[in-house]
Amino acid sequence: MDNRAIGYCTICGRAVCEECAQIYDNKFLCEDPDHKRYLQTWQVVHSFDFEYEAAMLYVNLDQQGIETQVFTKLNPNLEEAMYRPNVVEVRVPANRLEAAKKVLEMLGLGGEDPEDDE
Repeated sequence: MDNRAIGYCTICGRAVCEECAQIYDNKFLCEDPDHKRYLQTWQVVHSFDFEYEAAMLYVNLDQQGIETQVFTKLNPNLEEAMYRPNVVEVRVPANRLEAAKKVLEMLGLGGEDPEDDE
């Protein structure tokens, strides 16, 4: 049995092997069932390199009545991690994603596909 890691859980960053890895929406997940539910109900509206940047967006979204979560994880891409060690995601409920994107545009942060950063 070969238990080498083939990827990292998108939610918690835990290494996953071929046997335990689950794939949802082209993303690796560990065995925790809450992680799939989380991906189904919360969407990345933007990602940043630093938590203070995400905090500023959090405040702006909160002022617009949009529930927001800030999620920091280590960058699993070893080549990219040298210059971007963390990925700080700002997530909103899936049903508020379009409203959050309007706030991004108002702040001059629109036009970026957050999925490219994951």
